[in-house]
Amino acid sequence: MLCGNVLLRLIEPAWLRPEDPRVTSPSPTRPTPRPLPRSVLVTGANGFLGRHVAAALVARGVRVRGLVRGTATALALEVTPAVVRGLDDRDGLRRALEGMEGVVHLAARVHQANGADDAAASLAVNRDGTIGVFDAAAEAGARDFVFISTVKAVGDTNSSPWTERTAPRPTDPYGV
Repeated sequence: MLCGNVLLRLIEPAWLRPEDPRVTSPSPTRPTPRPLPRSVLVTGANGFLGRHVAAALVARGVRVRGLVRGTATALALEVTPAVVRGLDDRDGLRRALEGMEGVVHLAARVHQANGADDAAASLAVNRDGTIGVFDAAAEAGARDFVFISTVKAVGDTNSSPWTERTAPRPTDPYGV
């Protein structure tokens, strides 16, 4: 849960509880933060980060639905499973997004062998799947979409700290 709490601390400047004084006292340099959504779909909810993020959201009183590919998937307590064939399952995504105010998108094809087919498979999930989840969320009227990617998008190593201005330099299909 520590991992999920740390990740949510990065997200929470935009999502604050309604009773938080910063919601009614905006900073002159930042817009007023919005309250946490009451319901969130977490893609990759059975993955390392997804389990922790889902549990941290539940601990904050958010209703969480976890997007998964199988019914035998272990999810954090109080997370409702939403089973889809994959991120290309448009009907499954529509069903999963019904009534959801927000999405935390963590699902990805990760740490696969770098064979000839891996680049195409990685793009199908990591790029096209992300676009599909985003489009389905927009169509469903989700008000918030948080996309969490991998550091591999900017490379494996760097001599200086990475920032939001760091140019993408992926070294394998996972980073693309």
